[in-house]
Amino acid sequence: MILNIKKLDTTQRQPINTQADAVIYFIQQMDTEMLSDILDCNYSYENMSKDKFLRLLDVAFNKLKDEGNTHLLSKEGRCNGKNCNYLCNGYSFVGNFTDSHIDLLIEQEEGKVKDIHECAIFKCNDGLYQKGTLITLDDWIF
Repeated sequence: MILNIKKLDTTQRQPINTQADAVIYFIQQMDTEMLSDILDCNYSYENMSKDKFLRLLDVAFNKLKDEGNTHLLSKEGRCNGKNCNYLCNGYSFVGNFTDSHIDLLIEQEEGKVKDIHECAIFKCNDGLYQKGTLITLDDWIF
């Protein structure tokens, strides 16, 4: 995996040490081109191919951009479902201009992303739920 270092924001606070760090960073930047470069083609994401997942994520990013957001802020948390099959941590990626957000669970092992899932009942570690509009990956458009 080769990262295009020119696209990295050198003002970020946390260094990018792992593939998972890079995935989180490029979701915050709403950069599906870089996500395509760093996500593994051998895995499915949200139970679909990488390409389809990224097309849907790009549509969600465009919704957020249309609202005036230029990047996303991340808040750590996890699924609050009692019967959730995904026992991994995730992030609520919140627009920097609106409260609209995408809630994603990111399954990783030793810094490598194994899967990404949407979460409809995500709870941030601060104990709060996001109050803005939940942007989802609308599978029906493809």
